[in-house]
Amino acid sequence: MTTTSFRLLMLVALAFAATPLTPARAAQDHDGCTGYIETLPASIGTQGTWCLRSHLYTSQASGAAISVLTDNVTIDCGHFRLSGYGAGVATNAIGITTGASRLNATVRRCRIQGFKYGVVMYGANHLIEDNRFDGNRFVGIHASGDHPVIRNNAVMNTGGRPDEEVAFAINANAVGARVSGNTVHGVLPTGNGFGERYPRGIFAAGLIEDNHVSGLEKGGNGHAWGIIGTGRSVIRRNTIVQATATVGIGIAGGGAFSACRDNDIVNFENGIATETCALAGNNMFLAGVF
Repeated sequence: MTTTSFRLLMLVALAFAATPLTPARAAQDHDGCTGYIETLPASIGTQGTWCLRSHLYTSQASGAAISVLTDNVTIDCGHFRLSGYGAGVATNAIGITTGASRLNATVRRCRIQGFKYGVVMYGANHLIEDNRFDGNRFVGIHASGDHPVIRNNAVMNTGGRPDEEVAFAINANAVGARVSGNTVHGVLPTGNGFGERYPRGIFAAGLIEDNHVSGLEKGGNGHAWGIIGTGRSVIRRNTIVQATATVGIGIAGGGAFSACRDNDIVNFENGIATETCALAGNNMFLAGVF
C-alpha cells in the first residue's frame, strides 16, 4: 500500500469516528412526550403530548378507552395499536374522545381497532392525521365540532354492528371541515331486517379533496354513497371506485353553495347528483353495467 493510499484510508476512518451516533427512532419519538398512556381506560387532564409505547387492548363495551378532558392535548400512538376487539361486535365503546367543549386536540399515528367509534371529537379545531382505523363497528372517524382537519388517514373495513343498516368511514358534518388525502376502503354495515345496507364513505361539510373511496357494500334495496358534502362544500380531486356496478351516488353536494370538480367516479348508477352541486365541472364518470 502506498503512503498516499494509507493516508486516505486514515482520513475516511477518522471521518466515521467523528460522526455522532444517531439515537434509536423510539427514543426520538418519545423525546417530546409529556407522559405515557400505559393502561386503559385513561383520562388525560394535563396539556401536552401523551404517547403510547406499547400496544394497548381493552374489552370494555362502553365508555372511551382514552378521554381527553382538557385543551391542547396530542395523543401520539407512535404506530402502536389501540384495540377494542375484546368487547365484540355489539360494542358501544369509543377509542379516543374529547370532552364537549375541548379545543385543539390532535390524534396521530394510531392504529385504532374494534370500537363502535374509532374517534369522536367534540369542541373545535381538532386534527386527526396519519392514523389507521381497522374494523370499527359503526363509524371510523366522527368529528362534530367546528373546523376539524382530517388528513392522511386509512379507514378500513368499517361496520359490523348487529342489525345496523348504516356505517360511516368518516363523518365530519361540522362547520368548516377539511377532509383531505384519506383512503377509505370497505364500509360494510350488517343490514336491517330486510337485508338493506347503506354504506357511506365520507360525509362532511367543508373542503373534501384528494381522497380515495372504494369497497362500499350495499345490500338488498339499500344504496351506497361515496362522498356527501353538506352545506357549503367544495369536493375536488377525489377518486371513488367500485369493483362492480353499484346502486347509489358517487358524489352528492350540498346544493346551491357546493362545487364538485375534477373528480373521478367509476361503477356507480349515478356519478354526481348534479342538482346538489351549483358548479360541477371536469368530472370523469364511468357508469357501471347493470
